[in-house]
Amino acid sequence: MLVCSVGFIGISLVIFFLLTYCFFSFYPIPDNIVGHSLLIRKSMTLRQIAKQADQEGLAAPFWVWRITVQFHCSKYFFYAGYYDLVYRDSVYSLVERICRGKSRLSQFTILEGSSWNVIRKKLDDVYDVNHRIQQMTDKEILLALGDNEHQSLDGLLFPDTYWYAPGEDDLYLLQLAYKVMLKKLNDIWMDRDRDAVPLSRPYELLTVASLIEKEVKLPNERFQVASVFYNRLRSKMFLQSDSSVCYDGRCTNSEQPTAHDLSNVHPHNTYRRRGVPPTPICFPSESSLISAAHPNKTSYYYFVAKGDGSSYFSHSLLQHNKAVHRFLPGRGHVT
Repeated sequence: MLVCSVGFIGISLVIFFLLTYCFFSFYPIPDNIVGHSLLIRKSMTLRQIAKQADQEGLAAPFWVWRITVQFHCSKYFFYAGYYDLVYRDSVYSLVERICRGKSRLSQFTILEGSSWNVIRKKLDDVYDVNHRIQQMTDKEILLALGDNEHQSLDGLLFPDTYWYAPGEDDLYLLQLAYKVMLKKLNDIWMDRDRDAVPLSRPYELLTVASLIEKEVKLPNERFQVASVFYNRLRSKMFLQSDSSVCYDGRCTNSEQPTAHDLSNVHPHNTYRRRGVPPTPICFPSESSLISAAHPNKTSYYYFVAKGDGSSYFSHSLLQHNKAVHRFLPGRGHVT
């Protein structure tokens, strides 16, 4: 009789355990948390995941999570990402997705024509990355990227959208963009029109492309502007790029440099310094890189913005000053 009682109790406990497990693991999530997202960062433990789920309203004993993981995960590896809580989701279905990486990743975009200062501040505001670069100088970041040649990150990151798992290092995003830019720059440099491009290094091409990126609104004019810059370089003329004058916030009015801005002497002022600036002034697009490598063959030496997004190109200083007077009244003549 005692044996039967013990057996009955044992079976009852097993049944109770199974029912409890099934209730917590398969019971649908509350309707009020459907549409919420569970953020799983890199290196989070199962206990941290369970606690986060509980905070979102998906409550279950930790042992339920541990047993469910045994069905789906090998070596307790959990994929980072955003896991959207959908209708009739449960601990069981959620664990299955976490173990298989069926997540929504985060994305970070480097805009064409943006500067390193802007991107660095933007990275600082991203809440789901591991912030490593906040305490690093630009030189230390470059060294971490494996670059001991350059002094500025401007131009060295390819503008694009990069996907990452939450909890990833911000330096990882920079490494992605840096490697893409180096690959594209090298390929475009090797394919350049050698007779039309009077440059000696890929970095100079990157710098010219950054000037084109900031100066041109219409894609079809990029090759024309490239020809203007190269014609001026061959003639030992100042490049006179307004965008270079305003680099790093040096202009009083960011839209248009004043006469005072043009007279300021600094390494990037191409009205006062001959040749290509020492560094790029922004992150150029692939189309700007290609136009810098394959300029049109023209006899233009000047161009001015017409105010409608297009540019007016001139062969001579006389023509250019007339165009400046027409499109930029009050700017004064170029010398």
